[in-house]
Amino acid sequence: MPSRDIEGTSRLGEPAGALVAADHTVVRDLNRSLVLDVLRRHGPISRSGIASVAHLAKPTVSAIVEDLIAEGTVAELGPGSAQARVGRPAILLTLDPLARFYVGLHVGVNRTTILIGDATGAELHRTQRPTRAGNARQHLLALAARIETMIESQGLDRTRLAAVGVALPGMVDSRLGTCLLAPNLGWRDLSAGPILSQRLEAPVFVHNTAQVCALAEAVEGAADGAQDLVLLYAGTGIGAGVVSGGRLLRGAGGVAGEIGHCRATVGDLPCTCGKTGCLETVASGHWLVSEARRRRLIPETGGTTDVISLARHGNDQAAELLAGAGQLLGVAASWLINLFDPERLLLGGGLVDAGDLLIGPLQRSMTANALPQPMRVAEVVPWSLGHEAKGRGALIAAMRGAELSYRLTLAR
Repeated sequence: MPSRDIEGTSRLGEPAGALVAADHTVVRDLNRSLVLDVLRRHGPISRSGIASVAHLAKPTVSAIVEDLIAEGTVAELGPGSAQARVGRPAILLTLDPLARFYVGLHVGVNRTTILIGDATGAELHRTQRPTRAGNARQHLLALAARIETMIESQGLDRTRLAAVGVALPGMVDSRLGTCLLAPNLGWRDLSAGPILSQRLEAPVFVHNTAQVCALAEAVEGAADGAQDLVLLYAGTGIGAGVVSGGRLLRGAGGVAGEIGHCRATVGDLPCTCGKTGCLETVASGHWLVSEARRRRLIPETGGTTDVISLARHGNDQAAELLAGAGQLLGVAASWLINLFDPERLLLGGGLVDAGDLLIGPLQRSMTANALPQPMRVAEVVPWSLGHEAKGRGALIAAMRGAELSYRLTLAR
């Protein structure tokens, strides 16, 4: 089920009366979401406190709060401590943590993680299991069944499932919830969102891994508070998640950030996307492992961590491979800095686990290739949530999809 971004709503050809009604509805929904956002971040808090933080009129806040109390989403805790010498202390409000809950689902190449979070985003339960190969639709339905079992085991009211966020390692049309291509899973043109939404009877919001990692870092991690940021994700594949002006950039077709499928400066190898010479063919984790196996540095069952371990223990060939990948990723990072002029450029994904073996060459290459003006502004840091960003990002995607405020802004 696609999200309903305000900026994506067409108003052409609507009669004036319909336009005014739509505007009023949008404003009402946005104000409600702002109140919920303040309660989630700052509660317990009074009505006047909400009005101050959200910059809303007190009567507006009071009307919204009464509706939220009536539906059981918000509860009154009673009077807080008096802040002034006269007058009664204000009544404090809080979100009922179980008024609604969310599910975050990250399908990785090797492992799948499912998180359940309450109305505040606090984690209630998680499970992790190997990603199953085979029929993609059957796999999604099996995951849906597992989610249902988790909901039941936690004693949650199924009707309070507000939304599901899904992160997939591939090219995703986030408007339609379609996995266009996930070559490492063997998935193509899979209606992941609609399949899960029909089974779970809840809205489902699908993004690629880089996008949800950027979202998680913007809300809870190293980019908290930044309005313009880019996360360069270098794992089995390569991608980028972009937050511009406090909004996750999805693009007209929902596939923004596919920098791994931009043509690299070297090489003409075939890529899983069907093109040749993509960045992923010369700098991704998939390339790193394939090249290390070809050179017989690691066994056929070995992976990225084995290459990194070899390099850390002084293997010159393994270190050379990581440095080469870092140099090319640095060129890609310079493109992102020149294009988006971010406050922060975050580096994430499995290859970042190599530390300075990869990040050192990356930063030198990026500095040499990026324009000096945006480089003076951009702060380059590794992701702070690490691999937790994938599951947390999927959960936050569910929360931001369910409420307008999460789609419109990530600022505190």
